[in-house]
Amino acid sequence: MRIKLNPKLKHIWTSKKDIRVLYGGRSSSKTEDVAGFLIFLSDTYSLKIACIRMFQANIEQSVYSVLKRKIEADDRFKDNFVFTQNSIKNKNGSQFIFFGWERNTDQIKGLDDVDVMWVEEGHTLTEEKWEIIEPTISLRKENSMIIIVFNPQLDTDFVYKRFVINPPENCITQKINYLDSLNKYYLKII
Repeated sequence: MRIKLNPKLKHIWTSKKDIRVLYGGRSSSKTEDVAGFLIFLSDTYSLKIACIRMFQANIEQSVYSVLKRKIEADDRFKDNFVFTQNSIKNKNGSQFIFFGWERNTDQIKGLDDVDVMWVEEGHTLTEEKWEIIEPTISLRKENSMIIIVFNPQLDTDFVYKRFVINPPENCITQKINYLDSLNKYYLKII
């Protein structure tokens, strides 16, 4: 099975690194590509994927709507997924769950068996929240992955300093902008 993604991000999706960071300007395909990649993975493997952002007042304002739109638009996937009020589930056992980390820190701390954590709007991530999120995923499940997506705000923001200026060894980081998002390729992952 193949999925159409941005060629500039191929090395991100095929990397063995635990933390994958995409940053850059608006309309650069970051969120769309993460959604496509995770839909593909969740249809291929049974995965638990936590999608988080600072505030989530409404599930429709989260990446839920992006995932739903992409699933419904692709005949290969649309019959395999079920949409509930607060999750997206695949017939193979995969599920997407959604949280706002500012109001649900204890819920995120208590997450178990998460394969992928997708951090959207990562520019709002603080060192304090990262110290809760990172061990929740990386220490609890082998081969887990964290994907952070953000539009840079300030060079002094925690996420920019931590993952762009001085990324840890287990991290791969890619800057992407609008002009980089004009071409797509098909990625096959086994």
